Amino acid sequence: MEKVGYVLLLAVTACGGSGSAGNGAGGAGGSGAPPACVADGTVEAPASPVSGSVIGARLRAALCSGGATAFVEITPTSRAVASQTLLLLNLPTSGDPQTQFSIELPKQAVEGNLNGLLGMTGPAPGTYTSESGCGSLALCVSLPIPTDLVCAGSAACPPGCALLGPALGPTCQPVTPEVCYEAKAASDCVVGAAAPRGSWSLTLTSVDAYAPDMGATLKRFVAHGTLTAEVFNSDGSDDSAQLSVAF
Repeated sequence: MEKVGYVLLLAVTACGGSGSAGNGAGGAGGSGAPPACVADGTVEAPASPVSGSVIGARLRAALCSGGATAFVEITPTSRAVASQTLLLLNLPTSGDPQTQFSIELPKQAVEGNLNGLLGMTGPAPGTYTSESGCGSLALCVSLPIPTDLVCAGSAACPPGCALLGPALGPTCQPVTPEVCYEAKAASDCVVGAAAPRGSWSLTLTSVDAYAPDMGATLKRFVAHGTLTAEVFNSDGSDDSAQLSVAF
């Protein structure tokens, strides 16, 4: 994979608007600086392409423009959950997953992914934080499956393997190793209380209604802004990294 090196220290800029992830439009703040790299595939409205970086002692990577997508949504009220306004960070629906991140550390990493669900008080510009809101962020990089890993049998699986396949006849199969980092608020916005970890600050500069959703039960919005976060290794250690993205 392409090395990112000094690129990680540059200002983070995302492509604005919807459409192709590689459209080259000006990013947050209107600087017009190009992203460090561009993911393969397209980003469809109401989503905006996300780009940025993550820098830590054990994790260093550039999130290529369009390597993740962002939009705001107002969920409908149900018997279990009240209506809420959320910023959703999702994986792209098309393109080569290995172009979404340019990873420097871990050196053997194959690909990465970023997703999140962050609570907001309403579909409006402003700053929203993990301290006053709900939700979670997760950033994972996958590693190669060891070449000497042997998965055999249909009972207890050796480390690195898991029972997968048909419910009536699962077999031990390799599991792709991952290194994951996370940030969590005191509530996950869905089930309820969670153990807080890490932090984030989300600043939205614009939130515009997506016209095709007018009158629909589920309403989505085109959003632009920035997100900074401190994410911690999900292994429970003090290993952390600083995430900074724009969209």
